[in-house]
Amino acid sequence: MNPPIDDRKEYSNNFLSTNSPIYERFSQHTPRCHRGFDLRVWLNNEKNLTRTTCFCPPSFYGDMCQYQNQRISLTIQFRVLSDSWSTLFAIIVSLIDHNIYEKVSLSYRGSLLYPIKFPFLPVHRLAYIGVIPQNDSNLLTCSDAKCIHGRCIKYSNNPKSENFCQCYKGWSGKYCAIPYNCTCASDSICLGTSANNRSICVCSVYKFGSRCLLTDRICEVNNNLTCQNNGRCIPTNDDMISNDKFKCICPKGYSGERCQTIDNSMGVGVGGI
Repeated sequence: MNPPIDDRKEYSNNFLSTNSPIYERFSQHTPRCHRGFDLRVWLNNEKNLTRTTCFCPPSFYGDMCQYQNQRISLTIQFRVLSDSWSTLFAIIVSLIDHNIYEKVSLSYRGSLLYPIKFPFLPVHRLAYIGVIPQNDSNLLTCSDAKCIHGRCIKYSNNPKSENFCQCYKGWSGKYCAIPYNCTCASDSICLGTSANNRSICVCSVYKFGSRCLLTDRICEVNNNLTCQNNGRCIPTNDDMISNDKFKCICPKGYSGERCQTIDNSMGVGVGGI
């Protein structure tokens, strides 16, 4: 049997009252730190002085871990055309664009732009297929007087609407107006400075280190005969997923770990009937 209306009203008020035991039990189990851990820090053991704080996970911040950090997850697959199947590339990935250089000659191939379309979202999961420009394609330049100490370059995957200033050595910034001292080796490329004011260097194929000052001589073993049949020896580094100390890039017609295998070929001819 349901209680009278007045009794039900009184019961509802007691349930919502902050003095009720139900509310006290509920408030005791409500997490104060949301997605983090509620910790008590002892400031002085003798005086028993303590304070509470929230230990937040990497994706949250704030006094109570109530704010979510912005995160970006990027998955990208690069594709090359037949003219570049044996070319080694150095790809510099930044927040929204990628700059592509040939590792051996350090020639600039182009840049790809992948903007974040919804910057107000806390989490971004991006997946793209990047096509590396051909080596015989003309570099897409533009005219922009704002590039003070650099040249205006169009993005290879969006040449109609987007461009940027590619700064000369010793200059950085959106319009190449900020000078800096490049500490990279003379046979490398300097792309500017990082957040800790260190030079960003692109090393040639046989150089390594943060400033490209060290030389990898693994390919000089056995009088440079580590790769057979005119294969190119490439030292591996921490950026490559490999247990070997070097890799061989084989010329057309050869394969194998050391380019020791001649590829099979079959010719088909059609004679007159």
